[in-house]
Amino acid sequence: MTAAASGRRELGSRLVRAGLLTALVDGLFSSVLNVVAYRSTVSRLFQGVASVLVGREAFNGGAATVVIGVLMHVGVAFGWSAVFLFLVLRSRRVRALLASPYGVIKVAALYGPFVWMVMSLAVIPILVHRPPTIGARWWIQLVGHIPFVGLPIVASSRMLPPRSRSRLEVPSPILPARELQQQYGLYAENRPAIRLDPERVPAPLRDLIPLAETWGIGDDIIRFDFEQKAPEAAKRELVESLDGRTNEVDEWLHSRPPGAELSEEAAAFMYLLIAWDEVRPR
Repeated sequence: MTAAASGRRELGSRLVRAGLLTALVDGLFSSVLNVVAYRSTVSRLFQGVASVLVGREAFNGGAATVVIGVLMHVGVAFGWSAVFLFLVLRSRRVRALLASPYGVIKVAALYGPFVWMVMSLAVIPILVHRPPTIGARWWIQLVGHIPFVGLPIVASSRMLPPRSRSRLEVPSPILPARELQQQYGLYAENRPAIRLDPERVPAPLRDLIPLAETWGIGDDIIRFDFEQKAPEAAKRELVESLDGRTNEVDEWLHSRPPGAELSEEAAAFMYLLIAWDEVRPR
């Protein structure tokens, strides 16, 4: 079981936020473009989306095919948001780029056009059995996917410090991680002290408390900085100590009643699993 499973609820909220925001922002962009620039209608826009699956008949389907198009649009937004979340969780390179100056904008400038190229050059042509047409509208969409698709996905999906683990009030996630780090002192040296109550940790896991107090940092920027600065011996100790025991920790984390908040101890162990996943060799 991976650390991603330990943070299912947190990841779920990020996915919902990214999917809904992207569907809304991209939908508004496409609607305005379709009405103002192309002299068409919003209904026609989403019927066009529906036609990818149901064919040209979608344009004569009335409100029903408009609804189908909207649902397809939202589904695609959620799908690409899920892909990006997976990339953030699995790729240190993506996380490092996000943490660099203007990282959110950099990643959005890559991810937005990537989404459009995959959809327009592969997915849609396969579904409609027709080669893509690359003209002015194609290039407008390519550029538009940076601010209206890439940016909402990246800004909404990137790791945010949970309130329960951070005493710092950090503003909008659109700010580059490096600026947040410099402005609010989000460095390993300033990480909050973590003190756990052994009585609130299952007995078989209490030997891991020192590791949880060291590595269980809820602020993703601070934790990443701490991991970068930690000695290799400390990283090896973390990996070796948790190898073969992640399922045991995960079972405890998911044993709480539905809707119950994580205790400070459980939260520290959850972030301990995330740290283990981030530093272990691939």
